[in-house]
Amino acid sequence: MVLAIVLAGAIGASPARAASFTQDIRPLLETHCFKCHNAEKHKGGVDFSSVAEASSVARQRKLWRAALTQVTACEMPPAAEKQLAPDQRELLLGWLGSAAKVDCSDPANRDPGPALVRRLNRAEYNLTIRDLVGIEFEAGEAVGMPDDGVVTGFDNLAASLNLPPTLLEKYFAAADKILDRVFSVALTNPPVKLDGNRKKEAQKAHDAIVFLKPGKDVTERDAARQVIERFAQRAYRRPLADIELERLMKLFERTVVEGYEAAIRAALKPVLVSPHFLFRIEQDRAKPGRNRARERPRARDTTELFSLVVAARRRIVRRGRPREIVRLGGA
Repeated sequence: MVLAIVLAGAIGASPARAASFTQDIRPLLETHCFKCHNAEKHKGGVDFSSVAEASSVARQRKLWRAALTQVTACEMPPAAEKQLAPDQRELLLGWLGSAAKVDCSDPANRDPGPALVRRLNRAEYNLTIRDLVGIEFEAGEAVGMPDDGVVTGFDNLAASLNLPPTLLEKYFAAADKILDRVFSVALTNPPVKLDGNRKKEAQKAHDAIVFLKPGKDVTERDAARQVIERFAQRAYRRPLADIELERLMKLFERTVVEGYEAAIRAALKPVLVSPHFLFRIEQDRAKPGRNRARERPRARDTTELFSLVVAARRRIVRRGRPREIVRLGGA
């Protein structure tokens, strides 16, 4: 008899409904959390009001993990505020536990979001300058660039590779010193005097960078465009967008009165201090319907994006040549 009643109850019972963010969770947050964690107050840097729809929940997993820790430890809501009822607390904890996790079996959750932006550390910067420009350059010795911070034993983590104004000034100084050495063999009044092996190294580097000069078959502007475009896309480790090249060409045109070599040098300096050179930036996939001709190039699919990222990392870590990245990017 007892077994029959239990079975009947189990058959008649409806399965528990999964908590809905808009119907169940957001009202709880409004009642118990919005007072201190809203767009105006955002105590502790937390703003629950910014998550208005269920579609934006997955982008806030870090927030839900922090909230789960606080609610589990009974630290939130604070003792002086209205407390959650036992069933509300159980509902919220269950939902937070699910929201804080990534279900990799669900195709909708396979996008990890944007990659962290990592600045080249000092060793990577020196090696990249060697491969890009063709000269040995020690930034610490040349301009007093400081050592990078170390986090958990690594000096190439995004968390430690910030860019304070003083360091940015060092990059500007380094760009001047690098270009002064390269163009010292071509300018009428060179800023530095070189001799021996350094002069040979500078001559070889200059000839490789300024591979085309104006003449009977090529105009001054066309020659400069090819030189600047090749250098910039090698530096950025990807194809160059039209708008990016246009900006650099405007700089060339403004300074060409000083001579072809001086104008090329002026156009290359912003490349060496650009975020696209100093940082390892992994582009997102293109959105349909966008004008790609004037935008920075983006990967057409996951396979192409993976190829670009792997090639860029190999170039920095294994000291490979940048031309492979440009080829992968479709240039």
